[in-house]
Amino acid sequence: MFFLPIALIAQFGNQDFGTWGGVSVNKEVADDLKVDADFQVRTDDNSTRLNQFFLDLGARYKVNKYLRTGISWRSKMKNNWSGYDSQNRLYFDLTGKLKLNAINLYLRSRTQTTSIRNAENPAYERIRVKAKIKIEKGLKVFLQDEFFFHLNGTGTSNYKKNRFGLGFEYAISDYLKMNLKYLRITEVNQVYPLRMNVIALGLSYSIE
Repeated sequence: MFFLPIALIAQFGNQDFGTWGGVSVNKEVADDLKVDADFQVRTDDNSTRLNQFFLDLGARYKVNKYLRTGISWRSKMKNNWSGYDSQNRLYFDLTGKLKLNAINLYLRSRTQTTSIRNAENPAYERIRVKAKIKIEKGLKVFLQDEFFFHLNGTGTSNYKKNRFGLGFEYAISDYLKMNLKYLRITEVNQVYPLRMNVIALGLSYSIE
């Protein structure tokens, strides 16, 4: 699976590589309602520079077997090459799910706004489609594609970024899961677009 990114990287000019690592904890506090905390660290510049780190705090509610909603707040420190900027982000999720035997299909709409001191406060609408396939007990593979639209931007098109990904999820135990994925993040409608290639590793623990 991870031989494919090598071919994808070779076909684009302005490129970078980074690694992401994260740990999350979640707990069901009521029927169909979960709260979670997620800490992540991300690098860039061929994974030699700490680009950002952040903490997400959120809640997710399962409306029914087809629909989920969520809200999260993110406190982020972003490297600006001379120091770190403090940023805050609020986002709302609406996710549809369709189960077809061993395949789960998802469609997620995420609306987000970011507060940045002494700068524009960008708002984005993000649409992601995802397919997840069960291979065996505890092991699933997935393929996803996400489209970023800058709601308060300027220019002829609000479509600004694409994030394609593939990877797998593995249940280490009933409470602990890990996922490993490759992300290809490409700027769109830019004069000199950048493509960011990312290997991301995450661990998730469920509190009973």
